[in-house]
Amino acid sequence: MNRQQVFVRKKEEFDVVSRSLCEKIHNALHINIQCVVYTLYEVEGLSKEDVEYFQYEILGDNITDTITHTIDTDKQSILAYTFLAGHFDKRAYYALQAGKLILESSSDFSVRSSTVIVFDTILSQEILHKIRSFLINPVDTRVRELEFEDMLKR
Repeated sequence: MNRQQVFVRKKEEFDVVSRSLCEKIHNALHINIQCVVYTLYEVEGLSKEDVEYFQYEILGDNITDTITHTIDTDKQSILAYTFLAGHFDKRAYYALQAGKLILESSSDFSVRSSTVIVFDTILSQEILHKIRSFLINPVDTRVRELEFEDMLKR
């Protein structure tokens, strides 16, 4: 079965979310960093051609977004998190519903979303732990790795 990861981020001139997050971290934790926020979509059950169409029609916009299948994490710290099992992932749900409307030949596929934050430098474990504790609510989200996760693992 075909499984792909799609990373979507706003182009710099449209990236209000990343700037806002850096400012929030600076104001709350007094840590001055730069970061970029990606939405990671894991798509399972679509052909490569359908994923190409899906990612530009549903997951992102060519004008305002940068869409890739990998991100560069060399010499940078990352923090990735996703919803716990049983919690509603509205971003993935609506992407799936829209995909089922436009991809008539592929109705049996699944989508999951996560948030990935790439920091501009390698952060110490102490600082990364402070940021993780500040951003992640353990009641509904969990830290995850960037490797593709089984849809049932959630």
